[in-house]
Amino acid sequence: MSWLSDAFFYVIPFLLIFTLVVFVHELGHFWAARKNGIAVKTFAIGFGKEIFGRTDAQGTRWRVNLMPLGGYVLMQGMDEDKEGEEKGEEEAEALACSPFEKTPRQRFLVSVAGPLGNYLFAILLLSTLYMIVGCPTSSLRVGRALEESPAAAAGMLPGDVITHIDHAPVTTFQELRNALNASKRGETITVGCERKGETLEKHLVPTYTEKNNLFGRPVPVFSLGVLLEEGEVRSLPLPTALWRGLTDVGAMSWDMAAALGGIFSGAYPVGSLGGPVRIAEMAGDISKTGSLTSILLFIVTLSINLGLMNLFPLPGLDGGTALFCLFEGLLGRPISNRVREMVGYAGFMVISTLMLLLLGNDLLRLPILQKFWSFLGL
Repeated sequence: MSWLSDAFFYVIPFLLIFTLVVFVHELGHFWAARKNGIAVKTFAIGFGKEIFGRTDAQGTRWRVNLMPLGGYVLMQGMDEDKEGEEKGEEEAEALACSPFEKTPRQRFLVSVAGPLGNYLFAILLLSTLYMIVGCPTSSLRVGRALEESPAAAAGMLPGDVITHIDHAPVTTFQELRNALNASKRGETITVGCERKGETLEKHLVPTYTEKNNLFGRPVPVFSLGVLLEEGEVRSLPLPTALWRGLTDVGAMSWDMAAALGGIFSGAYPVGSLGGPVRIAEMAGDISKTGSLTSILLFIVTLSINLGLMNLFPLPGLDGGTALFCLFEGLLGRPISNRVREMVGYAGFMVISTLMLLLLGNDLLRLPILQKFWSFLGL
């Protein structure tokens, strides 16, 4: 019965979570299309044969398909050839509601609305968590200094609050970590701290170690040798929660973009990339914890990831369509079919290669294949 357990803890959570973030993405396209006078024929979750659905008053068919992986919004004229023989009056009226008859600006807005929907969803969900569950606050108050550590040798005591590193103020743990990691190996730094209202300066050399990051690459880590007290978890008011949600989503996007850039530049191993199987593993592992907060934070991360990936300026992605619209607006005329075909072919090759790479990495992570490589001594 292990396969039933795997389906319950891995497949079902993955499908539910992925369907949710895809629905939000397509809802962004749908909303922008309606706002710009584009008729939407179909709003589908999944692919293949329709399981159930309904048609709304505007003629959009909302449907759930047999293969619940992904989804799409089908707009007027996108499944037909917009050129050719002369159209009848009814067909001409329908064509006027298609994206082909809209301005580059309108088509640009429809293209980016999907990724922006994912970002807005992530910000609102994260902000709601900060208001209801609370937001952890950083504590730079020393709980204790480890024996034979630089902090102990410099005379740092429990209760000291770290305020500066080399005269640069630090207010969060991440700022402290960044300031320490900016130092050089064997270099003496100045640590400013408060003790019972008195400002002190401690001069010490942080310990240096190397740890593997998420991608298996060794990175330098500098430490003072102190254990900090745990910060409080506080519920934030609406304006503060929204601002914190916005800034945190921005920081997460930057980290994701930097990680992808590191992979393409060769700084991180290509094997660290993962596709649907890896996402399913993560969804299953988180669902096993039973923590609703962890599940919601994973949804936030996946929504940001989907939005960011679709903003890449590659044909077949929303970013590629938006880029064509920008060029059309600047040139004042449509891009020639020959250029579209050439760029589309190049984009197809890039996306296909990436998909094969993700699929290959996912397959190599399967336990049965890992046992096979181990059997071969690889």
